[in-house]
Amino acid sequence: MCTRICLCVLCGLPAAGKSTLAQALNSHSVQRGWRSAVISYDDLIPGDAFNVKEVEDEEDIPRSQTQTEWKCHRQAVLRCVEQFLQSPTEQLPPIIYQINRDARSRLLHAAQACGTPAGSSQACGTPVGSSQVCGTPAGSSQAYPSPSDRPPPPLVILLDDNFYYPSMRYEVYQLARKHSVGFCQVYVHCPVESCVRRNQLRPQPLPSDVIVEMAKRMEPPNPQRNSWEQNSVTLDSEHHFTIEYIQRLVKVISTALENPLSPVQDNTEQKEADRQSCVSSVVHQADQACRRLVSQAMQEAREHQLPSERMRSLAADFNESKTTFLQDLRRQVLHGLPLTQGEGVEVERVVNRAVEVERVVNRAVEVERVVNRAVEVERVVNRAVEVERVVNRAVEVERVVNRAVEVERVVNRAVEVERVVNRAVEVERVVNRAVEVERVVNRAVEVERVVNRAVDVFNKEKQEIIARYLPPYDTENEG
Repeated sequence: MCTRICLCVLCGLPAAGKSTLAQALNSHSVQRGWRSAVISYDDLIPGDAFNVKEVEDEEDIPRSQTQTEWKCHRQAVLRCVEQFLQSPTEQLPPIIYQINRDARSRLLHAAQACGTPAGSSQACGTPVGSSQVCGTPAGSSQAYPSPSDRPPPPLVILLDDNFYYPSMRYEVYQLARKHSVGFCQVYVHCPVESCVRRNQLRPQPLPSDVIVEMAKRMEPPNPQRNSWEQNSVTLDSEHHFTIEYIQRLVKVISTALENPLSPVQDNTEQKEADRQSCVSSVVHQADQACRRLVSQAMQEAREHQLPSERMRSLAADFNESKTTFLQDLRRQVLHGLPLTQGEGVEVERVVNRAVEVERVVNRAVEVERVVNRAVEVERVVNRAVEVERVVNRAVEVERVVNRAVEVERVVNRAVEVERVVNRAVEVERVVNRAVEVERVVNRAVEVERVVNRAVDVFNKEKQEIIARYLPPYDTENEG
């Protein structure tokens, strides 16, 4: 009686919540009586396997050493899972990538859980087509040794990684079909902004550019295009996972456990593998061609001594254009071609597209030159306009100053006139006073004349009166 096994792919952006969902499912599996093992690629693959070089240095080597190690590590994890499916208790030979032993120890720990004795082979683990009964030695006719004669609990293997390309997930699907086990996919969807924000809270966060770039390359499961992705579910992780999400995930896993994949006799799988291999080869060649074009463009930009800020901006624009072109090449051009190992690729279309991209890059470089020259001209024009404004303002100030000087002259003249007027007024006052004094004097003289005349008249009348009434006075007899 074989153990039912399910290979469950958890895909999504970094910090989308895949590991949190895996832990929640791990706890829920215990309640359902399932065994589960989480194979986290982040924990198994060393961090230096993801390092990449700058764009300027990539033309020197066809493919970076770190990228090759990253793919080898991924293949090592899948080989470990496959060896476990073939023989759970077989000892692994020493190999280059130590992650095999780490991943295998987790699988063995899951297989030995739920009351399974250490070292027993309750997990199915038998090769496809083998007549060996799980849990019994080869050739033995003894049934599954259990007091209640019940089947061993199902085993759910959760593969926790980004799996942003369908070809990465298709490798797991091939492995599940080869060994007749269940297969399902869970796409943990989360906005890029939320992933970047969560990533910054981690002890060792990834560069934000890595997450943004991966979001551009992410191709979620598409059951309408790929029939092998029918048993897939999408969960939104922007908020907390609810019990409803766990139930949906459990339903998908249950469907996969109850409907294990069966190997097919036709060459459909081989065609798909050949198509994926051809896609990877053509995209890789196109990527190398784009890298050479970008490197040439960057070299020309350096020869023109562009500022470092413009160099970084230009490199970012070229990388974005290259990524868009490769995605378009993978999705629109190659995904629609039914490529097999014996068929040829529409090389002319790819070459024409690459030539068109080269023209676009060259035109972009030329446009960059024109733009830089236009920017420089704009700076000169702006400076000339600024100088013109300053000159115009200076002329206006000069006019104002001249007018102010003229006004000052007028004011000074007015002040001088005012002084003269004031002096004239003062003189007029003096003259008026003198005239008034003269009038008074003249009147006094007139009065004096009148008085003198009156006195004369009085004296005359006095003499007449005296002479009339008094006898003549003899002065001689008086003595």
